Amino acid sequence: MSDTRNYQATVLLSSQITEEAASKLQGGLGELVTRHGGRVLESHLAGRKRLSYRVKKASEATYLLMKLALPADQILPLSKAADPMEGILRFFIVKETANGKTQ
Repeated sequence: MSDTRNYQATVLLSSQITEEAASKLQGGLGELVTRHGGRVLESHLAGRKRLSYRVKKASEATYLLMKLALPADQILPLSKAADPMEGILRFFIVKETANGKTQ
Protein backbone atom coordinates (compact mmCIF):
# COMPACT_ATOMS: atom_id res chain seq x y z
CA MET A 1 0.00 0.00 0.00
CA SER A 2 1.30 3.48 -0.80
CA ASP A 3 1.89 6.38 1.56
CA THR A 4 -1.07 8.22 2.98
CA ARG A 5 -1.48 11.75 1.68
CA ASN A 6 -3.90 14.56 2.39
CA TYR A 7 -6.55 15.43 -0.17
CA GLN A 8 -9.51 17.75 -0.53
CA ALA A 9 -12.68 16.29 -2.00
CA THR A 10 -15.47 18.39 -3.41
CA VAL A 11 -18.75 16.60 -3.89
CA LEU A 12 -21.65 18.16 -5.76
CA LEU A 13 -24.92 16.78 -4.44
CA SER A 14 -28.24 17.09 -6.22
CA SER A 15 -30.18 20.13 -5.03
CA GLN A 16 -33.30 17.92 -5.13
CA ILE A 17 -32.26 15.91 -2.06
CA THR A 18 -33.24 16.92 1.45
CA GLU A 19 -30.79 18.09 4.09
CA GLU A 20 -31.31 14.80 5.91
CA ALA A 21 -30.44 12.83 2.76
CA ALA A 22 -27.37 15.04 2.23
CA SER A 23 -26.22 14.24 5.78
CA LYS A 24 -26.72 10.51 5.10
CA LEU A 25 -24.63 10.80 1.92
CA GLN A 26 -21.97 12.62 3.92
CA GLY A 27 -21.85 9.71 6.39
CA GLY A 28 -21.89 7.15 3.60
CA LEU A 29 -18.95 8.80 1.89
CA GLY A 30 -17.07 8.82 5.19
CA GLU A 31 -17.62 5.08 5.51
CA LEU A 32 -16.49 4.61 1.90
CA VAL A 33 -13.25 6.50 2.62
CA THR A 34 -12.65 4.29 5.68
CA ARG A 35 -13.22 1.12 3.62
CA HIS A 36 -10.57 2.34 1.19
CA GLY A 37 -7.98 2.66 3.97
CA GLY A 38 -8.37 6.38 4.60
CA ARG A 39 -9.93 8.67 7.14
CA VAL A 40 -11.99 11.85 7.03
CA LEU A 41 -10.16 14.73 8.68
CA GLU A 42 -12.91 17.28 8.16
CA SER A 43 -16.29 17.28 6.45
CA HIS A 44 -19.04 19.86 6.12
CA LEU A 45 -21.96 20.79 3.92
CA ALA A 46 -21.21 24.19 2.39
CA GLY A 47 -24.74 24.93 1.22
CA ARG A 48 -26.55 25.18 -2.08
CA LYS A 49 -24.97 27.19 -4.89
CA ARG A 50 -25.72 27.99 -8.49
CA LEU A 51 -23.41 26.19 -10.92
CA SER A 52 -21.62 28.11 -13.66
CA TYR A 53 -22.53 25.31 -16.09
CA ARG A 54 -24.96 22.41 -15.95
CA VAL A 55 -23.81 19.12 -14.43
CA LYS A 56 -26.07 16.15 -15.23
CA LYS A 57 -28.79 18.65 -16.24
CA ALA A 58 -28.64 20.44 -12.85
CA SER A 59 -28.06 24.18 -12.53
CA GLU A 60 -27.76 24.14 -8.71
CA ALA A 61 -25.99 21.79 -6.32
CA THR A 62 -25.34 21.35 -2.62
CA TYR A 63 -21.61 21.39 -1.95
CA LEU A 64 -19.98 18.89 0.40
CA LEU A 65 -16.34 19.67 1.23
CA MET A 66 -14.11 17.01 2.76
CA LYS A 67 -10.47 16.81 3.83
CA LEU A 68 -9.17 13.26 3.62
CA ALA A 69 -6.07 11.25 4.49
CA LEU A 70 -5.93 8.46 1.94
CA PRO A 71 -3.39 6.14 0.29
CA ALA A 72 -2.60 7.45 -3.18
CA ASP A 73 -3.43 4.12 -4.82
CA GLN A 74 -7.01 4.34 -3.49
CA ILE A 75 -8.00 7.60 -5.23
CA LEU A 76 -9.31 5.96 -8.39
CA PRO A 77 -11.13 3.10 -6.63
CA LEU A 78 -12.75 5.59 -4.24
CA SER A 79 -13.87 7.84 -7.11
CA LYS A 80 -15.32 4.88 -9.00
CA ALA A 81 -17.19 3.70 -5.89
CA ALA A 82 -18.62 7.15 -5.15
CA ASP A 83 -19.65 8.01 -8.71
CA PRO A 84 -22.75 5.79 -8.98
CA MET A 85 -24.11 6.78 -5.54
CA GLU A 86 -27.58 8.26 -5.88
CA GLY A 87 -27.67 12.00 -5.28
CA ILE A 88 -24.05 12.68 -6.30
CA LEU A 89 -23.66 14.85 -9.39
CA ARG A 90 -19.87 15.12 -9.33
CA PHE A 91 -17.06 13.82 -7.09
CA PHE A 92 -13.51 15.06 -7.45
CA ILE A 93 -10.35 15.02 -5.37
CA VAL A 94 -7.24 17.22 -5.41
CA LYS A 95 -3.97 16.66 -3.55
CA GLU A 96 -3.10 19.05 -0.73
CA THR A 97 0.47 20.34 -0.71
CA ALA A 98 2.68 20.68 2.39
CA ASN A 99 1.47 24.23 3.01
CA GLY A 100 -2.18 23.15 2.99
CA LYS A 101 -3.00 24.46 -0.49
CA THR A 102 -4.33 22.30 -3.28
CA GLN A 103 -2.41 21.19 -6.31
